Amino acid sequence: MDDAEIGKAFEKAKGFRNNAYSPYSNFLVGAAVKLEGHTEIFLGCNIENATYGASICAEQVAITKAISQVPGGKLESLVLVTDTNPVAGPCGICLQIMNEFSSDNFMVHLANLSGIQKSIAFKNLLPLGFNRSNMSTTPEKEI
Repeated sequence: MDDAEIGKAFEKAKGFRNNAYSPYSNFLVGAAVKLEGHTEIFLGCNIENATYGASICAEQVAITKAISQVPGGKLESLVLVTDTNPVAGPCGICLQIMNEFSSDNFMVHLANLSGIQKSIAFKNLLPLGFNRSNMSTTPEKEI
């Protein structure tokens, strides 16, 4: 994504964070995802649950929307917007989900309400991430 596209994605994610359901933390998060070879921007916001483990992060919402609409899609860019200074990064679960669908050049742009504050290559956020290449292709032995 060029700077203009990143700016548009930021504005969309910033606005979409107002859709967040966060009655427990009041922490509104918006995310915008773009897949390689596609122009559509997929938006997500955080959705909390009284049992915190059932809450869903904005990144997860945006990524699952994108992948469910474009099977086999690969993440090109993600913009994450919070109202924090310094900016907040993705949680560990979100990093693992990103890892599953990331392209080689996947970029993560971290923003607060003022704009993009950091742009980081995903491979630098999760340099030793676990993925399918780490899994054995040998069938399990019967015990």
